Amino acid sequence: MIDITTTTWKKSIVDSLFLPHEAEAIKGIPLSSRLLVDKLIWTETQNSIFSVRSAYKLAMKIVVSGSRGGSSDSSSLRRFWKWIWSLPIPHKVRHFGWRACREVLPTKTNLMRRKVVPDDTCKICKEAAESTGHVLWSCSNAKEA
Repeated sequence: MIDITTTTWKKSIVDSLFLPHEAEAIKGIPLSSRLLVDKLIWTETQNSIFSVRSAYKLAMKIVVSGSRGGSSDSSSLRRFWKWIWSLPIPHKVRHFGWRACREVLPTKTNLMRRKVVPDDTCKICKEAAESTGHVLWSCSNAKEA
């Protein structure tokens, strides 16, 4: 959609892909004369680098705000997960984040619920139940990491 040699919009392409009012808005966006390489920026951290922790916090924020109801909430959550699954990060990291957000990691709380272990006390701090939130955020050991 951008002509690299002249650093201008390819107006015919923009017009063919978008509705007239959208095309006009897009063509009204000024383009930089410098040709910079695109890069991914994660807006949820100060250093702009993706982390599972920041994704989990964002997911929790979306889940909490989505619990209030509304038809667009489920679609925004679907868009969020679609975006997460498309990130250029190892699949095991995406899968871990998904499992953490769904509360299906094998924490002692989940294992106790399934009667695999007798109690759910955190082995490291011995202060609280070993839930996903505790392991990732509140445990004294997690805070050090």
